[in-house]
Order: sequence, then C-alpha cells, then structure tokens
Amino acid sequence: MNKRAFRHTNIRGKGFTLVELMVTVSILAILLAIGAPNLRDFLLKQQVAADADTLSSAFRLARSEALKRGGVVTICPSPDPSADPPACVANETTNWSTGWLIFVDYPPNASGSTGAYETVDTLIRVEQGIRSGQITSSDSRKSVSFLASGISSNAAASYTISSSADAKPLFQQCVTTSKQGRVKSAAGAC
Repeated sequence: MNKRAFRHTNIRGKGFTLVELMVTVSILAILLAIGAPNLRDFLLKQQVAADADTLSSAFRLARSEALKRGGVVTICPSPDPSADPPACVANETTNWSTGWLIFVDYPPNASGSTGAYETVDTLIRVEQGIRSGQITSSDSRKSVSFLASGISSNAAASYTISSSADAKPLFQQCVTTSKQGRVKSAAGAC
C-alpha cells in the first residue's frame, strides 16, 4: 500500500458544513437582537442632540448678525418656512418644531411693529425645523430679538427639544437664551 496516497487525500471538501453555518447564523441573530434596540436609542439620542445644536446655532447666528450689522435681528418660529414669502407665527400657539426665520428687523416696519417678518426686512436664514420630535418653550414666545449690542430684547427663555412621544425612553435636550444674549445647550429637560 502506498503511504503517500493516504497522506494527501482531503477527506473534507472546502467550505462550511450545514451545522457550522447554522451556529454562525444563530450567533449573529443573538448579537443583533441584543444590539439593535441600543443602536436605535443611540441614533435617536444623537438626533435630539443634533436638533438642539441646530436651534442653539440659530440663536447664536441671530446674535452675531445683530452685532455685525449694528441693528436688530429677530428669530421667530414659522408654520411653513418654505412658503413664498415665509412668515412668522401669527397666532398664540408657537411651534418652533416646524422651522424658524432669522431676519434683520428694520423698525419701524411697514406695519409699525417689530418681531414679525415682512418683505421690507432682510431675510438671513430659513430653517426647515427639526426631525427628532418637538420643541416646547418655557413661554409662548413668538420671537427672540437681539439688539446691536448683542443683548436680547426679551427675557430669558428655555426650549426643550424632545424625541417623539412614542419613543421610549424619551430623550431631551435643553437650549436656554439669557437676557445678555448667551445661548447654552445641555442634556435633559429644562
């Protein structure tokens, strides 16, 4: 008998057996079942943080534009920022979640009022709103105006950005504006 013939024969072919494949798939399924909910929560938390950053950046932009231009710059919620021309919220229910406008507010406007965007004002930016859920304000403020000195003409206010109500757990970020014009963002409710 030839010893070389037995030494070089490959009993098992190349590839996986059905048992090996089933074990690998079951381990992968277990890891996905453990990790998928945590990944969803992580992504939702990051979206709320990003939306809070977008709102705080808008307040900072309005303040810096007021300093740069030497005039009053206002930021106001808009029910439909994509409208032509865009408009600020006109009624008492302010919803910052749908979007906002940043504009140079030339007093007096054609109507003699400040804090509402009109076509004589210079529009700086139109923001389409947030994707994570909703923004609730500490008061029913229709707008925030920054003077040429960078000081807010309004009292201090806070805005809570929350994930949608059906998301469990509920993630929140707080954005605050002070009378001095400072803007802060922190995790949690206001």
